[in-house]
Amino acid sequence: MMEKIADRVLVLDGIAEEIGERLKEINSIESLSSVGLQYAEPVTVLGRVCCDSNGRLNAKSVLLGGDVQTSQGCKVAMQLSQLASYSLFPGQIVMMEGQNSSGTAFVPTRIYNEVLPLQKAPLPAEADMERLTIVAVSGPYTTSDNLAYEPLADFIKHIQAHPPDVCIMFGPFVDAKLQLIKDLKDTTYSEHFTKIVEVISKAIEHLPTEVVLVPSQRDLQHTFVYPTPPFDLGKLKIDKELLKKIHCVSDPSTLRINGLCVGMTSTDILFHIGAEEISLNPLITERLSRLLDHLLQQGSYYPLNPPSEEVNISYEKYELFSRIPVIPHLVFLPSELKQFVKNINGCVFVNPGRLSKGETGGTFARLVVLPNSAADCGLDIAAQVVRI
Repeated sequence: MMEKIADRVLVLDGIAEEIGERLKEINSIESLSSVGLQYAEPVTVLGRVCCDSNGRLNAKSVLLGGDVQTSQGCKVAMQLSQLASYSLFPGQIVMMEGQNSSGTAFVPTRIYNEVLPLQKAPLPAEADMERLTIVAVSGPYTTSDNLAYEPLADFIKHIQAHPPDVCIMFGPFVDAKLQLIKDLKDTTYSEHFTKIVEVISKAIEHLPTEVVLVPSQRDLQHTFVYPTPPFDLGKLKIDKELLKKIHCVSDPSTLRINGLCVGMTSTDILFHIGAEEISLNPLITERLSRLLDHLLQQGSYYPLNPPSEEVNISYEKYELFSRIPVIPHLVFLPSELKQFVKNINGCVFVNPGRLSKGETGGTFARLVVLPNSAADCGLDIAAQVVRI
């Protein structure tokens, strides 16, 4: 994808300034200083965590890249020796207090990360909310040793026996990591995808269930770009009446479902960010909870920069679609990591796992959501990870 470096810098700089303004307001900071100038006294700076090489980030290779407005985009080495606690990854926007007495290295003594810069999404009145059942499932939908799609068939049987209100289905549907699919000769990837959608649409035809399809960059029949645009089912040779209950959204997306704010992404940000993060005596000691908190702190479904080699970012669309505007009530994050359900700052994160793993079946998640003003997030959420 051809994008001008200047345009990419402009997007990333705008996001940094947006986060910086919120952090300044929350922490009552009047002004910021340049990251690269020499100061004898402590100052407050805003910047993006960078690595001084192409290797993995470590405590000796951390740089702080300043914004264009305040720091003219300069980068300076960081010495972390005066920080009692930190948790850092490439691309992270941080506001720090410290000194640059030498002019060559910034020595932070504090990171302003005690308060989330996002507001919580509002809930409708308890009397206006109804019981909501959500099922979330992620591909691949067949095992690696055949294309019989037995895990998908088992999942459909469950849906038909216990119909949810909403079924969120994440790609990949035509998985680029499955050799049998890449070797297809008698059918195109699009035709293969059409068969899968037709099976799903016929399965829910007489159910009180709405289906949401979320694409993946691993979908061979779709666009390899992040954010990933919705599927265009209108191009498929399927009876349009069968598609009335199927809704296509982008990856990532933030939706309103029955008054709930629900975030979702099929891109495995937890796996990617977990491979790059460094920490020392972090405030949140449990690693998975800390990774999830990073997403809320950064207000982004994919704050890692540079991204994983598996992710092809369009920065023009990144600014519009990758942001988390408010703290959602629910966020679905399918990942290669172990499946989980976690409440982080009033937001319930769910990893349903994968419906197939290698030559065996996998898991999906089933949730029942009830209004409860006395609960931490204003909701009672019962969640179950189901194995097929």
